[in-house]
Amino acid sequence: MSNSTQILVSTARIRVSSHPATMICPGIGSSIGLVAMDEVAGVTGLAHMMLPKVLNKSSLDKPGRYVSTGVAELVRKMEEQGASASRLVIAYVGGAEVFTFGAERNQQFNIGTRNVAAVSDQLHELGLRTLAADLGGNNGRTLIVESTSGEVRVRTTNGGERTLCILKRTQLEAA
Repeated sequence: MSNSTQILVSTARIRVSSHPATMICPGIGSSIGLVAMDEVAGVTGLAHMMLPKVLNKSSLDKPGRYVSTGVAELVRKMEEQGASASRLVIAYVGGAEVFTFGAERNQQFNIGTRNVAAVSDQLHELGLRTLAADLGGNNGRTLIVESTSGEVRVRTTNGGERTLCILKRTQLEAA
């Protein structure tokens, strides 16, 4: 992977690349790390969204912060680089409940659960295909994407790294 650029995708950010890249999205707890790939166009994108929906108009300066704006913004940025929404294949992780507030958990604080519902709604609304997801629980995750192979890996805070899926059909057919 000496010809691959490493791209860090921090919270509330969206990054898109049409070059060989290793995209890394650390610190995924209740937030959602969503990767999309258009194999034909050679475009890969990754969004790290932390809240289900925009809270107020002044919050629109970072569309990647919210699932309600981040998924569509990721698609838009990928289309700017030649991707087609109809060819996108998606994988996403997150939605953990890493914080608990006493014995009675108030539903408004279940950000992870709300993020999972919001991303599912957005993907359905935009007609995007999901290949794989790793959701819920109470452990943090790191999402790692290799654009050249389409491999999506998940590393959890309780140990271990595993391949979640391969987003490229050509790689699947070769295996």
